[in-house]
Amino acid sequence: MPTVIFEPPHPGAEFWRRYPVRIPGHSTAQCHHRETILVRSMEGGFVTRNCPQCGQHDTLPEGVFLHQLDLWVACPRCQRRTRPAVLEDRNYGYVCDRCQLAIRLCDLLPYWHELPQMVANPPAPPPPLATPPGALETRPLEPAPAAPAHPARLSPPALAMAQVLLDHHRAKCRGRHPRPSISSAAITYGELCIRAGLEDLTRAAGQFLGEIAELCQREGWPTLNALVVNQDTRMPGEGYERAAGCSLLTWPDAAGRCIVFDGYPERVVHDA
Repeated sequence: MPTVIFEPPHPGAEFWRRYPVRIPGHSTAQCHHRETILVRSMEGGFVTRNCPQCGQHDTLPEGVFLHQLDLWVACPRCQRRTRPAVLEDRNYGYVCDRCQLAIRLCDLLPYWHELPQMVANPPAPPPPLATPPGALETRPLEPAPAAPAHPARLSPPALAMAQVLLDHHRAKCRGRHPRPSISSAAITYGELCIRAGLEDLTRAAGQFLGEIAELCQREGWPTLNALVVNQDTRMPGEGYERAAGCSLLTWPDAAGRCIVFDGYPERVVHDA
């Protein structure tokens, strides 16, 4: 009798931003020397070990999953403890031999973009406000002010596209709670070029988006070009792979980091 994959509903970003438990990846991220956490990297069940501060990742070795995670995962039918195994579809999961049910590891994890950003150096808490005894004072949550104009060495087309992306991110993502999905936050190549006044460069946009990716990497920002997608596939085009630090395999993570990042400047100007 073949094992049936049990697929629980994905709880979504709002749940994971409140839920405090993370599963350690049993490795240390070299970028920030922090213990990694497990995240669901993309559709299809792929799981990676990510730095909790910046999202840099590597794969989860089979031996670590089978012998070191040591999670107690209950069978959804009989509630007995399941055993870790590599499933028939090559995903990691937990199998109940009695009920012939399996749960994929990825279905127990958040996507990277669903997690709140870790603050490397949190500011000191503000002093308490004076309030009348028994009164409960509340203040609305406001996003931090954006940085002013930022000088950048970009070609004129890349500069125009970068400004469109900054304006688009500010309108769609910045300070929003809950944050939008990747699909809602994305902008198509055609719309980007039209808004930048560069309709004739739609098919060559990847070259200039590569310049923007390099700028973001230099400044330590999530890559803005991750928000640009093909109108039909709703994913980046082939040129995305040629941009600095960009891979279609990890694109959902990159787009998610971009969506939750509030540190972009208001505008970029040419650095002569």
